Amino acid sequence: MALINLGLLNAFSPGTLTLIKHESADFLVICTSSKSYLVIPPSCPHMNASLCDGFFDGEVITCEKHLWQWNGSSGTAMGIAELPLNIYESTLKDGCLHVNFLTELKYDYLD
Repeated sequence: MALINLGLLNAFSPGTLTLIKHESADFLVICTSSKSYLVIPPSCPHMNASLCDGFFDGEVITCEKHLWQWNGSSGTAMGIAELPLNIYESTLKDGCLHVNFLTELKYDYLD
């Protein structure tokens, strides 16, 4: 397992989604209003729409394509969403956010 540094914590403002492109995979960093961090694949588990183009109010992520929603702190499905978000294990170390990367997380997309 490789520990990948995604950046300094102060680079992730509360209430934002940040796309990190890395040679191993692309990561979407969710920083909630309460400054909790979640690292996920940047696509919706429904039909591969980019979650970067969705809406985030600091607590709830909404995919713009079909309005599936997830809790930004846990990745738990909300409302009409049928699947949770895949989550990379992450750690805070030396003022940086790191992801424990073994393999790229992917979804089996629904039709």
